[in-house]
Amino acid sequence: MLKYTLFVGKEYTLKETMKAWFLTGPGKMEMFEVPVPELKPGFLLAQVLTAQASVTETNVITLEDDIFGLLPRIEKEGKISLPGHEHVSRVVAVNPDSKFKVGDRVSTLAKITCGYCKGCQADKPRECEHPSWMGITNDGMFSEYVLLQESGLITVPENLTDSEAANLQPLADCIAAVDTTSLKEGDTVAIFGMGCLGMSTLQIVKASNPSKLIAIDVKQENLELAKSLGATDIINGREVDPVATIKALTGGKGADIVIDCAGGNPKKGLAGTVVLQQAVKSARPEGELLILAMYGDFVEFPIGVVRTYGQRVTFPYFTTLDHMRKGAQLISEGKLNVECMVTHVLEGIEKVPEMFEITGNKTSVKSLNPAQVIISK
Repeated sequence: MLKYTLFVGKEYTLKETMKAWFLTGPGKMEMFEVPVPELKPGFLLAQVLTAQASVTETNVITLEDDIFGLLPRIEKEGKISLPGHEHVSRVVAVNPDSKFKVGDRVSTLAKITCGYCKGCQADKPRECEHPSWMGITNDGMFSEYVLLQESGLITVPENLTDSEAANLQPLADCIAAVDTTSLKEGDTVAIFGMGCLGMSTLQIVKASNPSKLIAIDVKQENLELAKSLGATDIINGREVDPVATIKALTGGKGADIVIDCAGGNPKKGLAGTVVLQQAVKSARPEGELLILAMYGDFVEFPIGVVRTYGQRVTFPYFTTLDHMRKGAQLISEGKLNVECMVTHVLEGIEKVPEMFEITGNKTSVKSLNPAQVIISK
């Protein structure tokens, strides 16, 4: 047996094997008993506490588009670590030069830059030549223990719950997105889509004191939650025309900044490109459209409207550790409520497939946030 100190004054015995989930085919998950990973330079070993699959990962495991080339790896190796990157874990073993200590709770970025290529040295993370992807090139989170790349980690403040900490990565994406805009105090902001990304984005925008903060969705219960979290106005897109209503609320000119958090695959309960058309028409002349939603390679886009009115279309900045730290700070200060969005929490590593099923069908099961699974306590 290998022994590590997990907490001060308490001896913790690490097992030699662990339970871990693997992807063995399109949408096929299997759990195996495998050796606990050995430490390697630049990594630490952590016990996974709480994890959740992103909506993107529910699509990735179907291997329909296979943008990460997972199927050839499965055909060659028989199985690969089940993709997953949203988590909070506790450090159980570190290398001598680690900046983390045993007992720390940590969370990770989804995409981790190498730190040494020309792009990284020029502080241009999108130009990184050797990035790592959690759950893709690095092992996923759906196991009892996982090796984590230290350059992509933050230490989680002790006053955050495991449930809150498991959301730090997607929350950081929202913060990076809002930072992309020219948002300032007194602006009018309209946000389409009150799912977990939209609800987090709304709260981040609220911290900048907009004059109006308009939430648009087709689910009234989500809109009521958005109202309680700071929306000044709510619009049910099933009942009224969102574009006309936003124009009426802004004296006929449109919102200064419009954020699309709703578009995506209609098969997954998302809005397709309908919202994209509405969002463009809801922005004022020379206003901004931020597209946070994930679309495919090609979409219908009203470029004539954008060109005519000189609107600015933006996409999120690269998400960094600073964005994750800011998210943790906002939660710690009570400026952002994450736990109100967590509607489904499962216990036990055996529940990972059920967690994927809930997350992949959030609309039908009335889940706002991805479902979470408690792997360890």
